Amino acid sequence: MNLLTETNYPWENDRDYLALIDDIKDHEFITDLGLFRQHIYGNRLVHSYSVSYYSYKIAKRLNLDYRSVARAGLMHDLFYYDTKEMTFSKGNHFTNHPYIALKNAEVLTDLNEVEHDIIIKHMWLATWQLPAYPESFVVTFVDKYLASTEYLRPASKIWRDNCQTFCSQRIFNPLNQTINERLLTPFNRLRRKYFPKLAENNKKN
Repeated sequence: MNLLTETNYPWENDRDYLALIDDIKDHEFITDLGLFRQHIYGNRLVHSYSVSYYSYKIAKRLNLDYRSVARAGLMHDLFYYDTKEMTFSKGNHFTNHPYIALKNAEVLTDLNEVEHDIIIKHMWLATWQLPAYPESFVVTFVDKYLASTEYLRPASKIWRDNCQTFCSQRIFNPLNQTINERLLTPFNRLRRKYFPKLAENNKKN
């Protein structure tokens, strides 16, 4: 199942970017990421592409090693388990999954020092692994920014929809009912009683 077909993404039409990851992007190690949920509302494949692509754009603008950024960004979360169900005898998901991703990436392709550093240290600030290269800083900050937006944007929409439903069901509907019962209904009764012809004309119109 290719979850990237559900919408249009900017990297799909960027030939320069796609050329940098051409030898790994169709490997099952990458495509299988689409089977796993990421940050509650998204999936790991889209998240990995997003981190890879936007980090690549920034690195290119800064004249950094954008090839390593694009490739390592795509492989930075190369693990295959549900974060809510996985437990570790030592450490936690934050500290362990970079090492799991690194081992899988090393099976997938040869890594240079920058790519190695990006993958193993992309959880800096959540771990003590300080990046050694500016490229690693780019990926870790893009990763954190995107993770935050992936959490908050759908959550804010759900919150907004729930508020609208609540207001409609618990406030406006009862308010309309109260207005009808206490104001309009008595008014209509009085109008029919004292102005019967006017009431009949309104019905005809």
